[in-house]
Amino acid sequence: MGDNSTIWAKKSIEDSRFLGIYLREKRGYDHISKRLKETIADFNRQLINKKMTSSLHTYLANWVLIPKLEYLHQTAILSERTLTNLYKPVLGSSKKIAGLPRSINNNIMYHIGFHGLMSLADNYSETHITNILRRLNSNQPDGITTRIRLEDARLSEASPTSLIHLPDRYHLAKHNLLHNLALFEIVLCDNKGIKIQDIPNWTNDTHRAHKPTQINTIIYNHLSSLPTSPTKNTTINNTLKSLPKISELGLLHNTDLMVPGQNVTKSWHHINYEKTGHVKKGKIPKWYSILIDHITNNIPPPCPTSSTNSHKPLSHKQNKLQWAYDFSHYGKISFGRIIKKSHPARNSQTIFYSHWIPIDSTHKHYTTLHNNSNAQLIQCPECNKGLSGSPNFARSR
Repeated sequence: MGDNSTIWAKKSIEDSRFLGIYLREKRGYDHISKRLKETIADFNRQLINKKMTSSLHTYLANWVLIPKLEYLHQTAILSERTLTNLYKPVLGSSKKIAGLPRSINNNIMYHIGFHGLMSLADNYSETHITNILRRLNSNQPDGITTRIRLEDARLSEASPTSLIHLPDRYHLAKHNLLHNLALFEIVLCDNKGIKIQDIPNWTNDTHRAHKPTQINTIIYNHLSSLPTSPTKNTTINNTLKSLPKISELGLLHNTDLMVPGQNVTKSWHHINYEKTGHVKKGKIPKWYSILIDHITNNIPPPCPTSSTNSHKPLSHKQNKLQWAYDFSHYGKISFGRIIKKSHPARNSQTIFYSHWIPIDSTHKHYTTLHNNSNAQLIQCPECNKGLSGSPNFARSR
């Protein structure tokens, strides 16, 4: 390395061998399928002119070839159809050596009481189910990494609950499932009738009178009811790709889009300002319209506070007069426009704001804009909170 040698990076589609497995930059696992196919072809090529009994061929396939293939496919997401097609040459050779016609049922070759040939698809399922169970019960880096991957999948699905324990009915985005090995293995367990219980994170919510609806459930139910059209698949894919953005905004339940204590929904600007401190310009996203339409037709019970949103703190700059909300009066929310800020002390700052109150469609000052049912605010003339002054001059510490 000391002779000024130039090292060229491989192209994204080229794989590299590392500890017996093959990795590449580009997403997908077709390079693993290619390696599996080459390994199987090399196995058949070495035995093509050899005289042997069917029991010897079965032994070589089960205890020489399958371990090689298992080492390769342990990092890949492959369908059962792909695995079955890859193993057809070995199955054909086994039938030929046993003197059986190629049209005979494959189950005869796989049955332990007849021929005993090991199925590549069964080996794949057994290996990946064993691996995910071992990693989930590990406190070592492999277990930590697996839970991080599953948490990433949860946020990509905008799900408020862990994906380790899947309900009887669930929806998952295809692009999320095919690019997250840990999530794929969880679903593989579920398809085989194995339900995983994540005891440390398990809670009993049956005592709650009302459980808020998950936002991703609303999205999936809407997409499943779309009529057939040339743009249906594009609409579904684009909408599902927005689920991570919904998670970033802290929107996981339908109540997160409601103004606390009010039967009105938050506007698109309200949501962005609440999370980032800025109003986002541009067209309102499709997923927001889907959620607002659902909530408008299925108003959830008012919630005093939002359980999932995290809010950006107010700026300490004296010349930055923001909109704010305050819970210091009777534990209920108050909205206000900051008028003045005192010089910040070490742990506190006095803030003066004018009090504003939300109104609904029955109020005389309510204005209808494009059939929007979002919350509107008016300056408070005087209310039971006693926030009155010049005008409504209130102070929050």
